[in-house]
Amino acid sequence: MIAKIVNPFINPIKKKILMPLKRLKSWPKLLAKWLVKKLKQILGSELSRESYIRIGNLYIAKKLIAIILLIALVLYFFIFIKPPKFVNKWLNRKPAISVNAAGAAPAYTGEAKLFNEQGQLLFEGELKDGQYEGAGKLYAEDGSLLYEGELKAGKFEGRGKRYRPDGTLAEEGLYAGGALVQGSLYDESGRLIYTGALANGMYEGEGTLYAEDGRILYQGGFKAGVPDGKGRKYADSGNLLYEGGFANGQYAGEGSLYDESGNLVYQGGWLAGQKSGSGKELYPGGAIAYEGGFVNGKRNGDGTEYAPDGTIRYTGGFSNGRYHGAGTLFGEGGDTLYEGAFRNGVYHGEGKLYGPGGMVEYEGTFLNGKLTGNGSWYREDGTLIYRGKFADGEPDPAAYLGMSPVAVEALLGPSTGNDVLSYVAVPAADEAPADEAAAEGGGTEASGDAGAEGPAAETVEETAPPAANDTIVQAVVRMRYQELRMAFIAELDPETGDTAVTEVRLGGGPVLERLHRLLEELAQRDESVGKTSRGQTDYYTWNGAFYIIERDAEGAPKTATIQSEPA
Repeated sequence: MIAKIVNPFINPIKKKILMPLKRLKSWPKLLAKWLVKKLKQILGSELSRESYIRIGNLYIAKKLIAIILLIALVLYFFIFIKPPKFVNKWLNRKPAISVNAAGAAPAYTGEAKLFNEQGQLLFEGELKDGQYEGAGKLYAEDGSLLYEGELKAGKFEGRGKRYRPDGTLAEEGLYAGGALVQGSLYDESGRLIYTGALANGMYEGEGTLYAEDGRILYQGGFKAGVPDGKGRKYADSGNLLYEGGFANGQYAGEGSLYDESGNLVYQGGWLAGQKSGSGKELYPGGAIAYEGGFVNGKRNGDGTEYAPDGTIRYTGGFSNGRYHGAGTLFGEGGDTLYEGAFRNGVYHGEGKLYGPGGMVEYEGTFLNGKLTGNGSWYREDGTLIYRGKFADGEPDPAAYLGMSPVAVEALLGPSTGNDVLSYVAVPAADEAPADEAAAEGGGTEASGDAGAEGPAAETVEETAPPAANDTIVQAVVRMRYQELRMAFIAELDPETGDTAVTEVRLGGGPVLERLHRLLEELAQRDESVGKTSRGQTDYYTWNGAFYIIERDAEGAPKTATIQSEPA
């Protein structure tokens, strides 16, 4: 308490008077000479009335006064000017040491204050052989505090605080080798920005990053200044955003991702900040939305997609977040809607479509989500409606034009009945004249001209048998498929010797209905589709085919004949 009252008065005296006196190196020697001279005069004189000084009723010997003054001066010298170490220790005083221009301090051990040649305080604390050792404070040339804390061998070592030139705290904590290794960092406004382990001036080890408002941004491992290892990242709301592994500042390894509200939205593998490997995506309520593989943040590989109620929506292959490869798609009630191949999220390749009752509705090929290629169309009871070519999602009976009877039967199976409409016979004798072959056949003229290498052909009525001496007989045949309500007219091409379908006939049913509706829609919006009508007959030309559709009295399609469009 006394020191707090007295020091404000003593310290200015020490600073203004005593310190300048200390810098007068020759003053002690001159004082000693003067004292010796005066003592000789005083002590050597005879005692008389003049040898005393009267103070009130008391007479005090001048010798005594001189001795007291001498003792006082000696004490003053050894207490204030050049005190021994034990005196400084008794008085808890730090000696003042001048530092030369090079900044080197004398090899002093103990508590001291270091000043530069201009008298500016540079250090106060403990020294060992002239180096900082123990507790101390370092100051800049402008007098601002730079560091306070523990030192060793001239470097920061142990607990301490480092300040900026403006006096704001920059960092505090545990130092080693002159650098902070465990502690807290502050910005220029004094805000805490980091607390934890450091190495080489960067975050290294376990630590915590803070936002401007003091909330935690990240808590966990660091390497070379960025998150690495296990850690937690927080959203602006303060809720946990991510918990798991980090590498080079990005999500890596196993981890869990949360939304702004704190709901878990993903749990699984990560690579370079992206979902990778096996993982789970969840709805905000916690139900699983997807479980399976990920690549570059998107669903890839085998996986299962779920509805919010937990029922499976899709299971199979994924690519870039879309259904891709073999898979099965389910409806809201869990019924199978489709199973087969996908590409970019749509049906593509071989697959099956199912109806509401779980029966196969379509089985065949798809192209970009539409029925295209060979396929079979079924009723709800499983009976076949149509088998053959599809185009752009619709049955395409015109695709049978030009097919061989063998190819037709490969698609539809054996016909329910074949009607031979005419014979085309090749005479056994290659040298037989064409008119003789005609006379033997007794039929009408053939529909085609003679081939480039063979004799002319003849057509014979359906009821007429082939000539007895004919070795090769070809026929114009009608192939019937009653259950499909379809028929095909296959004719021989006399020039090539190939038999192909030249006409497709539909006798009503769903295929005819969809074909008629499609042609009507195309005729209204596509100028390339031609249409004419005569009575209850409609004529269409589309995509290289000629369509003749007979309608009943109510306008519904009754029959259809499809032929190749005339050249």
